[in-house]
Amino acid sequence: MSYSQPIDKTSPHATIVSENMMNEIKKLANDFIRDLEERKKRTARTVEHYDLYLQRFLKWLDQNNVTDFNQIDFKVIASYRAWLENFKDPIRKTLLNKSTANYYLIAVRGLMEFATRKGFKGLRAIDVKLSKISKENLKYLKKDELVLLLEAPNEVNQDTLITLRDKAVLEMLFCTGLKVSSLANATRDQIDKSKNKFIFINLGKQKRELIFSNQASEALQKYLSKRKDKNQFLFISHDNAISGRKAPKGLSARSIERTIERYAKHANLKKRVTPQIIRNTYLVNKLLQGDDIEKLKNELGFSSINTLKEGLHCSVASPLLQCSRSSTDRTPAF
Repeated sequence: MSYSQPIDKTSPHATIVSENMMNEIKKLANDFIRDLEERKKRTARTVEHYDLYLQRFLKWLDQNNVTDFNQIDFKVIASYRAWLENFKDPIRKTLLNKSTANYYLIAVRGLMEFATRKGFKGLRAIDVKLSKISKENLKYLKKDELVLLLEAPNEVNQDTLITLRDKAVLEMLFCTGLKVSSLANATRDQIDKSKNKFIFINLGKQKRELIFSNQASEALQKYLSKRKDKNQFLFISHDNAISGRKAPKGLSARSIERTIERYAKHANLKKRVTPQIIRNTYLVNKLLQGDDIEKLKNELGFSSINTLKEGLHCSVASPLLQCSRSSTDRTPAF
């Protein structure tokens, strides 16, 4: 099915024109991916996902004879959304859920916004509508689940240095609410040991300080004092095979995600634990301690104030809202 004026296929130039137009869209998509990586400093995994989503979009455009950027209109996006609703994940062999389908559309939104910035005339990012999803309760760890997760590294028979590192990683994630990418890129000079502070640059390019707990400070000091290297990354790989060949690298965001999954499994938690669930746990705890939700949003990039309020209201029993803890006490207020 074509959304453009039909090309005169009897013309010897028809195929060349079509290919050149499609190549222009592909170049725009490639420039957008490069912009995500170089200017916006998105994580490697985020860039990889955007690239995957856009490659499938480009393939769909090609299969439907949409060869010119200006042809991408409401009708095209509506047809693409309908295609997504019937698209089966090639690995899981199941239909995409609405949340995943929205990720594909968000990537298209990003491409439209980038195109507008580059002077292209056509559909705006705001015109790419996402599917409505019913609101779910905010997912977070209950007190007993959190305790099991934080103690899990000590229960595994492994190298002491890895145990100390992973314990510190989990404590820091819970006590700061940082995104995994921020912790993966953290360096030693971002830590103020005397005041239990972590110094970082937030999404608004502003310098921020986060106070972390005494437990997190103790775990971090035990780990760093055990290390004999001079690597400036706060958390590094201790894979003997790798470190034997070259200087240890900082842990990747994906490595930290796998660390969380590993200890959640070891702790026999009945739910899938992701970095976002740990951030949610931090959020719930801080809100129950009386922290200002606007401050949390601005400092740590929590997306929507209303969503956070509704999620907290749906997820946490009201008597717990009266709990209060010191900012240096990691004990959950729930």
